[in-house]
Amino acid sequence: MGSMRKWRMGSGAVLAFMMLATGCTGQRNETENAARSKVQSVSVSESSAADDEAATIGEIVAESNAANASEVDAAIAEPNGDNTREDISVRASVQLAEGQLVVKPTVHATVSELGVPSCLGLESDLNWRGTFEADWIPKDGEAERVFTFPREFEMIQPSESPVGMERLELNDVLLLAFSPRYTDCRMVETYFFGMKDGKAFPVPIIMSDTSTLTSIGQYPHRKLEVKQDEVIAVGGFGAGMDAVPVYHLRYDGEKKALVLTKTDLLPANELDQ
Repeated sequence: MGSMRKWRMGSGAVLAFMMLATGCTGQRNETENAARSKVQSVSVSESSAADDEAATIGEIVAESNAANASEVDAAIAEPNGDNTREDISVRASVQLAEGQLVVKPTVHATVSELGVPSCLGLESDLNWRGTFEADWIPKDGEAERVFTFPREFEMIQPSESPVGMERLELNDVLLLAFSPRYTDCRMVETYFFGMKDGKAFPVPIIMSDTSTLTSIGQYPHRKLEVKQDEVIAVGGFGAGMDAVPVYHLRYDGEKKALVLTKTDLLPANELDQ
């Protein structure tokens, strides 16, 4: 990824980046908020130079967080009463040999056109809102709910067709990556599900001993990669940032989670190379 700087970020800087990721989506859950409140300062075991740089970047991200959240809020038009309708159809689906993983409304959901062109999509794109869940439907057996998305969940897609999920093959598990929005102002929110031994399950992201996330934000124009059995995700980009985080995530079979092993920095001018 270009001249990426091989530098491990302190926990404070990592948290700041993830606050930006979750702030843009507007879909925080109680677990993430509780985790953030417990995060302590950067470990004193790291070098002072790394601490200073992490603190500087963390401050930049924190300052741009409010502006980015406002940008997303301004881009989302309120549903047009004449254009909004009930829709409880399946919104995402992936077919596997053992069964099918689907994302669908739990009870209630509506859909309307986005209404205005913005960084979130075109005027004619469709905006679903409501309560959603992920269900595993085995080839032989009954459907099982494996995950409930945050309240007031929102999806934006260019058509009514159910979207797929990105498949990531690791040595110990098949990961399925689901993004509710196909694009975004600064970063695309992504959820992970695991598939092993005929079972599907949610895969959280452990950023530190005190911070576990249900989703991660990634730069809209960079796809997830798998290298040396790690998932590589380029984080979101905010105004005023000279570099973006590149997360290295390794799957832990016992925890059924992706665990952050290190964070590199990618210069912002290399994002679209």
